[in-house]
Formats: sequence, C-alpha cells, structure tokens
Amino acid sequence: MSLGETNMRQGRFKSEVISKKEQKIFQERRLGVTPQGAHRMEDKRKNAVLEILNYWKITEFLGQTDIPQESTENKKLIKNIKNGKEVKAEKIEVFFDLPVLSSPDIDLEMILENDRDGYAKFPSVGDEIHFCLGKVERNTVVGYLEKFIEDKSDNPEIAYPKKSAIAWCSFKTDTKGVYLQNSFQLSSILWAVAKWDESRAHNSHDFSLDTSEYEELVGEIDEELQDQNVDEFISTIYEKIFNEYVKHRFSEDPQESMGIAEYNRYASEQVRDADEDAFDYADQGKSFFLNDIIQLSELVQNGNFGDGNEYEKKVIEYILAGYEKSKGPDDLPRTIISPDAGKSEMKLFFDRILNVTNSPRGKWPAKYMPALMQQVAVNIAIRQDGDAPVFSVNGPPGTGKTTLLKEIVASNIVERARLLAENAEDPDSLFEMHSFSHGPLEANANAYYQYAPHYYSINVDEINNYSMLVASCNNAAVENITIDLPKARDILDSLESSGDDEEEIRCGLDEVHDLFDINKSGDVETITRYGKSHEEKDIYFTRYADKLLGGADCWGLISAPFGRKANIRKYCNSVLKPFVEDYRSNDVREQHKAKYLEIRKKFLSQYKLVENLRKELGQICALAGSVPVELQEDAPEDLSCEISDVERKRQILERQLFAEQKELIELEESRPKGLFARRKDTSARDIFIQEKKATISKLNGEIASLNNRISGLQNLQEYQRCISKYSHGQMKMTPVDAVFMERYVSEDDRLSTKAQITNPWFTAQYNREREKLFLYACKLHKEFVISSKCMRHNIINLMIAWNVFDDCGERMKLADREEAMPYMLQSIFLLTPVISTTFASAQTFLGDVKKSGVLGTLIVDEAGQAQPQMAVGAMFRCRKAIIVGDPKQIEPVVTAETDMIKQLLTAEILAGYKDKKISVQAFADYINPYGTYLGKDEEKEWVGCPLVVHRRCIDPMYTISNVLSYDGTMKQQTAAPKADRAKTFILDKSCWIDVAGAENSGKKDHFVKAQGELVLKLLARKFERDPIDIPRLFIITPFTSVKEGMLEMIKKSELYGKEPRVRKWLNANNIGTVHTFQGQGTDEVIFLLGCDSKSMGAVNWVNNNIVNVAATRAKFRFYMIGDKSVWTCRPVRVARECTAEILTAKEVEDVFGGKPQEIEAISDGTQKKGTKTSDHLKKNGNKMPQDSSGDIKSAPAKMSMICPECGKKLVERLGKFGKFIGCSGFPKCRFTQSV
Repeated sequence: MSLGETNMRQGRFKSEVISKKEQKIFQERRLGVTPQGAHRMEDKRKNAVLEILNYWKITEFLGQTDIPQESTENKKLIKNIKNGKEVKAEKIEVFFDLPVLSSPDIDLEMILENDRDGYAKFPSVGDEIHFCLGKVERNTVVGYLEKFIEDKSDNPEIAYPKKSAIAWCSFKTDTKGVYLQNSFQLSSILWAVAKWDESRAHNSHDFSLDTSEYEELVGEIDEELQDQNVDEFISTIYEKIFNEYVKHRFSEDPQESMGIAEYNRYASEQVRDADEDAFDYADQGKSFFLNDIIQLSELVQNGNFGDGNEYEKKVIEYILAGYEKSKGPDDLPRTIISPDAGKSEMKLFFDRILNVTNSPRGKWPAKYMPALMQQVAVNIAIRQDGDAPVFSVNGPPGTGKTTLLKEIVASNIVERARLLAENAEDPDSLFEMHSFSHGPLEANANAYYQYAPHYYSINVDEINNYSMLVASCNNAAVENITIDLPKARDILDSLESSGDDEEEIRCGLDEVHDLFDINKSGDVETITRYGKSHEEKDIYFTRYADKLLGGADCWGLISAPFGRKANIRKYCNSVLKPFVEDYRSNDVREQHKAKYLEIRKKFLSQYKLVENLRKELGQICALAGSVPVELQEDAPEDLSCEISDVERKRQILERQLFAEQKELIELEESRPKGLFARRKDTSARDIFIQEKKATISKLNGEIASLNNRISGLQNLQEYQRCISKYSHGQMKMTPVDAVFMERYVSEDDRLSTKAQITNPWFTAQYNREREKLFLYACKLHKEFVISSKCMRHNIINLMIAWNVFDDCGERMKLADREEAMPYMLQSIFLLTPVISTTFASAQTFLGDVKKSGVLGTLIVDEAGQAQPQMAVGAMFRCRKAIIVGDPKQIEPVVTAETDMIKQLLTAEILAGYKDKKISVQAFADYINPYGTYLGKDEEKEWVGCPLVVHRRCIDPMYTISNVLSYDGTMKQQTAAPKADRAKTFILDKSCWIDVAGAENSGKKDHFVKAQGELVLKLLARKFERDPIDIPRLFIITPFTSVKEGMLEMIKKSELYGKEPRVRKWLNANNIGTVHTFQGQGTDEVIFLLGCDSKSMGAVNWVNNNIVNVAATRAKFRFYMIGDKSVWTCRPVRVARECTAEILTAKEVEDVFGGKPQEIEAISDGTQKKGTKTSDHLKKNGNKMPQDSSGDIKSAPAKMSMICPECGKKLVERLGKFGKFIGCSGFPKCRFTQSV
C-alpha cells in the first residue's frame, strides 16, 4: 500500500504530502485516462456529470408541495371581517371550495361580486385566481409505491400528517375566469407513478424519467385550454386527470369537491401594485434548485464549466462523488489528521500547516485563540492556491464552527483591504465603466436613472476572491451567523481581561477592547438629512447594522441576511437607501477620500508591523521543524559541550579519512605497470584496495552522521536561544516541540486535551496587532466605499434591478440584469463582507447571475443536513468552497414518495445517489484530501478536517455524543452552570424517566398519553422555576405524531390557560422533531420518545445521529422519557447507560414534593465521589430506587469514560462476579468501578 492509505496489517495510519501533479495522476489513473484516450475519456466524464445533473433535475422536479392550506392568521382576518370587526391588514387571501362534479359550472363573476360586498374595505382584486383540482393523500401514494420497493428497512417510519396531500393538477385564470397561458401544471408525482406503471405494463427492466415528455404533455393541455373560460373546461380537465392518473391507483370514484381556488383582495390599487411577494398557490413545484441545476448543466454542456481551474475541476469531482464512492474502496490521496497517524507524521504535518506564515494576518477580536484543530482548518481553508479548493470541516456539536468562520472572515477582510490599499490611492481608479443596453434613457446611454447612468466592474479581479457567501438549508444556522458576527457585546466580553492576567496582557486586551467599543470610538460621522445635521459615533457602519438587525448592540455591518425578498427589501431600506442619501454630496465624498488616504496609510503601516512579527515567528517555526523530535526528546543538558564533543569526534574521523584516502592513492599509484602502460592486476593488492574503499565509505557515512548531529544540535541551540524570549507575558507561546507532540499522541485524556486546546506559535502580542489590523481593514473598506462614486452608482442600479429604488419607475430589463448583476453584487460585498442565505432563498438574489466564478468564498454551514444538489448553484457561482458540517448529525430530509420513485430508477450510475443519507458534507468529505477516519470495519468512514474540542454540554450529554458518534475523539472543555442558572433547572440531574403506556389509536401515532402527562408536570415546574419570558427548555421527539400529540395536550392543559408565557414559548418553536433543532441549543431538553411494544420498527429506526443531536441540544440537563422495556435499540440504550439516574414518574413527583435545598444538592452537574445517585431523593430513607425483584434501577454513572487515576479510557469488563468498569491500562492501572 502507498503512504496516505491505511496499513491494516500494521494497524496504524500512514500519510504523506502528495504534490498537485501526483494528485492529478491519481485522478487520471482512477478515471482510466491515458495520453492517447484523454479526450475520449473527458467526453465520458462530461456525460457522467450531465447524467447526474439530470437525475438531480428529476429529483427536484418531483418535489411537489402540499395542497395549499389557509393560514391561521388569514382565517382570523376573514372571521373578524365577517363579524364586522375592524382589521388593520392591507391584504387578505380569499379561499373558496370548487363545486362537486355534478353541480353547475362555477360562475367566477358572481363569486367576486358577492365577495365585493362582503369585503368592502378590500375593493381591489389581484390579477390572478389560482385553482388546485383533486386531492390525493401522500400516505396513499406511499402505500401504493411501497409494494414495489424491495428494501423498506431503512425507514419504517414513513407516515405523513393527515392533512398532507397533493393536488392532481393546477392552473390560473384572470378575474373573468379566462385561462392564463402556461399556467397549467400536472402533478409531477402522479405523472411519475403513471410512467412507472406504463413501464411495468411493458415488462421493461429499465425505468427512467424524461422531463421533456412531461413538458410536451403539459404543453398540449395548455394549448387546448387557450382562451377558454374556466366554466367551459374545469369539469372536462378534472375527469381527464382522474381517469388517466388517479383511477385504479388511488381512488375508484371522483371526490365530492373538485378542489379549491384562491385569490387576493387589497385595501387599494397601490397596495396591490406593490405586492411583489404574492404567493402563487397554483405553483406545485416550489423547487428552489431546479433552475440552478439546469444552468450548471448548460455551462458544462457548452464547455464553460469544469476545466477552467482547479476549483471547477473539484466541483466536478464533487458531483461525481456518489458515483465514485459506489465503486467501492477508493485510492484517493489522503492526509490523515489524527494521533493514530503517528508522532513523526503529525509533527511533519503540523510543521507545514501550522507555521505562522500560513496563518491569517487578521484575527477576529478575542482573548483566546482557536483550538489546535480549528487553527489547522483555518490555515488550510484560507489558502488561495492550495490543494483543497473545496475543503470540508467535520464539526461535531459545540466544537466551535462559528469561531472557525470568524477567523476566516477576519482573514478575508484583511487580505482584500491589502489589495485595495496597494492598488488604489483613488478608489474610483479601481473601477471600469460599462453601459446598459435596454434602459429607457437613450440620451443617457440607455440608462435607467440619469444620476447613475453606468455600472462598474472592479478591474483587479483578485479583489473578488474575498467576498463571502454563507449558505445553509438550516434557517436557524444562517440566522445565528448573521446575528452573531455584528454583536458588539460578544466581542467586548471576549476581550475582557481577568485578575490572573499579567499587566502587559491586560493593557493589550484593553486597547483592542476600546477600539471596538462604540462609546469610546473616535470615528464620528456627521449625518445630514433634510437640512439637519447630527453626529454619530461609528466603527464600521454601526448605525446601519443596528437598524438592519433591529437593535443597538452592533459594532459593524459585517454581515447581512439575504435570500428572501423581505430580507433584501429590509437590507435596502436599512442600509442601501440611507447610504445613498447620507453620502450623495460630492463634498462629503471628497472629505471621506481624505480619510481614506489617512486610514490607508495607517493600515499599510500596521500591515507591515504584523508582517515583520509574522516573519520572526515563522523563522522560529522553521527552526523547530529543522530539529528532529528524537533530538528534542533526548537533548543534552549542555549543548555547547555536546557540540564540541561531536566536533572533536568528527575531526578524529576526518584525520583517519585523510590517512586512508592517502594510502589508497599510494596503492593505486604504486600498482606495477604492464604492456601499453596498463596497470597489472594483482589479486592481493586489489583486495586491499577494496578494503580501503570500504573503510573510506564507512568513515564518510560516520562523518555525515556527525555533521547531521552537529547541524541538529546547532539548530536546537539556536531554537532554544530564540524560544527563550517567548516564555512569559505577551510573548509567551506554545511551540510544536517534543513535549507538545508527546501530549498530542498521549492516551492520557488529560494530556491529549491539553494539546488540543492550545494554539501553537501565536503570542498575545502578535494576536493584538492582528486584531488591530482587522479593525483598520474594516475602516479602510468603509472609507473606500463611501468615497467612491462608482460604488454609489452600482448600489443605485442594484436597487433598480431589485425594483426597490423609489426614484426610478421602471425595473431593469432581464438582459441588463444578467449582464450587470455580477458586478453590482461584487460591489455589495465590499460594503457588507458576509452575506448569508438559505439554499432555498439563494435563487432570489443570485438568479440573475448566470456566469460561474462571480463570487469569492462559499461557506456552507450544517452541510450534513443538505442534499448534494442543493449546493451546486452556489458552488458554480463561487471560486472556493468551505464546507462545514457533521455527517454524524441529522441527515437530509427527503419526502417518502420522491425517495421511492428514485429507488425505482435503474441507471447504474445513479446507484450512489439513492441513499437518503448522502449530503453536501459527505460528498465534500470524499474529495477532501485532509481528514480522518471514524468508525471501524464496515462503518469506517472518511470525514473532513476534524474539530475535537467540545464547549457546549456537560455530562452526560457530552459522553452520549462522544461514545455514540465520535469514537471518543472529542475533548471536553465545558464549564458547569453557575449557581443562579442551576436553580432554574427542573431536576438536579439528567436522567431517564421510565414511563410505560399505550400509543394513541391510529396509524403510526406514537404519542403515549402517560408520557405526555409527565411532560406537562415537568413543563409546569420549569415555568415555576425559570422567571424569564421564554424559559430555556426544548421538548424534542423523533416523531411528528408525538410532537403533534404533545402540542395538543399542552394547548388543552390548565397550564396553557393560566400561564401566558406558555403561548410565547410555543410560538418560539420550542417543541418539535429532532430535525428542526439542529444548530440550536438551550439549558434543558426533554427527549420525549413515545412508542409502545407494537412499534418496534419505529423504535429501531431511531439511529445514532438522532440521539446525538437530541442530547447535544442540552447544555446542562437532558431528560429522556420512554418505556425502558420498549426502548432497547442501541443508540437509546447507550444514552440511558450514560445517564446518572433512572427514575419512575412516581419518583419524579416525589422529588417535586421535596424541599428545594434537597433538590438542588448537586445542581452543578457533578457528583461527589462515593455518593449514591439517589442521595438527593426523598425516597425510602435515601435508598436506591428498586424494582419488584430488588434490582437497582439506576444505570451506571458514566459521567466520564476516562480513568480518574491515569487518564486512559474506561472499558466494560466481565469478571467472576459479573460486569464491572475497569481501566484499559490494566495491569499497570488497577482502577475499577462497579456497574
């Protein structure tokens, strides 16, 4: 086996750094490319990519939405209007049922006439009426398709809520009932099922779907309906769809109602005309990714994407990842980042990656540095010419993915500021002018606005490498990032010094702290509006950030949420419009141009200072790398004496060598000569000569070895001399030396944790200067965008393109938008460096960007939750991708019927794309050369660069997660809760609460009433103990039916009626399925399991990932509620064994009846040595809870899986008296603990 692969026979990992050229050879060999057949193979590769993209197109095409339901808010509005109550709304949605098939045809004009009187305050009617005909419950479709699916074992939990149903077809008419062209849509799911049945009828062994057939069919129906009135065709089209797509499959008889219709009414015509977000209820597709997939297919087909640069090639590898993985074990080059790779291998890796010259010049302000693996990930991620342009990071819960992002943000802003400063004394000199082609103002070069007639591109394209787009399919993750980055309080708190800090450390922190404190800022903006001026302190467009995020705790406009139209409109109103107004004056821009030159000078000076410190530290890193670990471990006490001794030995050997060489020459020269001056051969002399040569060779080897020894000792001596000044105060650092490496590979968890929480080579002095450089970079960006007239014009034209600029009445034409949008968006990233969006919303503001490589860095968060095709639209528009997620958390959610249809497709290349667990993270991990292996044997899995220091949860949540999902690789650094916070907790410890009971009657309804009743009591106690407006508690369950049952029980409870905060708590979405909580965290979690013995299929469906996510949402307390005799699946069993307590519902109630001081006896989340887990219970004279047989009911208290005496892992053993916990270091360590 080659280096970089797992050496299974030796039981250890090996790795080596592989050059780009070697990697290219690897890939070509894997694809079978030869110099002669390269072009042919490239065509084959392109065809494979196009086939996969077409499959993703079909997947999205099948994503039909439910029949629209009227919102609760709209129902209330309609009810109040009908009851004669005053309403403040400017728009209502009017739903009405369509008649039964046998009824007279509908009279739309009559319906609208009647509604006009009923909704007199909403006289203006929308332009369209939406119709949805027919209804099939999703569960019915699933039941039909299940017959044809061979393996249903991976998801026995297929069940939708009762209201979940799809329409047979939909269309739109105008308000007179005339059909609107191109509005007819046939159910893509019913069409696909019909195609499957057609394939079966022909006994075909191949099944595929061609969306062009669907489009042709829909086009024919659309043509038939042209110019017809709805009352002329609705019955006909209803019967046609029923007979061809529903009958004999899902229903034998037509339904009582043909369906529903909807239209909008407005308070005025102005309100109607301004409504851009009117929901299209006739649109069944709602795929947010289909257009992007089609766009990328066209780029690949036309040769405009895939071969342009290393990043494009890597995106193609990403698309092919499922196909490559399906072939079996890979031979891709891997650099393993793990103590298992060995001390020497990891020392070489750290010397290369962690050298300070490879780290960011800018730093996000914080007293503490990122942990070891965070810094490794950052250093690889920021490289512009590295071997991982698509780089993945495996971030388990609480391991600091946001910290990682902040460091990348700081780095990109500083590097872009450098390019701005180096290339432009005048900001406008960096722009190149372009004209529109289709604007209405022909006299102004076809402009849309006479005062901004042109748009501009940045003429130093490298600047665009550093824009940052953060995307995710998880709304909470995107919002958290957007909100966290601008928070002033977070930065100021993170820069607070402590009493233990030395004076110079405190001074450095205080200096940077004051720079980010708006109250101490010396940067004062004079704002003039409507003839009045006032002054405001500023750091980086602070007032815009406060307005955008709805608060007054921001330091700067570092990030903004985009995507949805409402977000874009808010950004325009909070940022772009005020910006255009505040800096419209030429005089104001000239003043800021002077400030730009001033901050430019300051930035370049600070940059030079940081660069000098960086080089100095880099030299020490290089010196340390030149000294072998073995020499550092066995370094002599007196290096000078050792060097002198070795030099003396070398001199002796050199003299011997000189003597031997002299004798050899004499032997050669004194050889007897024969005819024609040839030397005669004499066997004895030749033997003697050969012996001399062997002696000389040996001496040369010994001298070379001594030279290496001297060089190493001299390097060590120089290294020790240099490192000596970095031992205290602001200059203190942790080097990557023998001591560090010994800790890193140690099996003692305490020592290895010390290595993982450190950040080698950085000093406090260097960090503070980097933080100041980051601030100056932000200031430079600010003055650049303010003083640039070109920037202002781009902002105005962008608002025109988005139809939000009040001074322009005409929206930009599509052709102009597609041409100008890339450059206008690049300008926006200069103003707001980080823009976040969900994948689903990205199309809203990126849809007009048809070119590839327009944006800089794409950062995908919670990538394990996203299906692979969701990211391709953002990926092809960027130049680099950093994928952050965790394959051990919740996998993507796929609708059941779509998944079943995918399983029926037979193309061989698609085999690796049918697994519901595949994700953006999994594909990015596969092509990432940097990472590690998790799991063993069949479950062994390659994941991207691993983060390991966990700072979210105390035990048992940490241990549950570490044991279930991460092979014990995480290192805990979570502080216990403060006493005041602990008093708000429901119980003093995490526990399993054993509650048996029967499920609700009904198909796959797993709610157990007895468990719900206990949850109500726990919830009441939480509201009693936690006084804040929305108590910090989640109720999480694996099943939708349990969520629905619990919600219904809460809303019917006495608590809901008498405690107003419960409604707020529910509205804040604090109860739901596991899938909805990834990326979030709170103090306490109730994990409500449900199920009885009749639902073992559902029980066994709950996997490691589900339990991992549920447990790690809780910071301090985790209460599992279920029937222990039912919940025997391994993930839940492990979680139960890791808790400190098993209680019954009765015992919990007894706890509630106890005195507060007894309940809170161990509320810090720890347990004193020697105490029983029930010491705090007021039960049976403080005896352990027992069942009827007398067996102790509590599980072993595995609050730590680490030996407290030696630091090695604890393992379960079997002795002559039964099971016990012992140390893996036996016989050297004899620690034991009873089960």
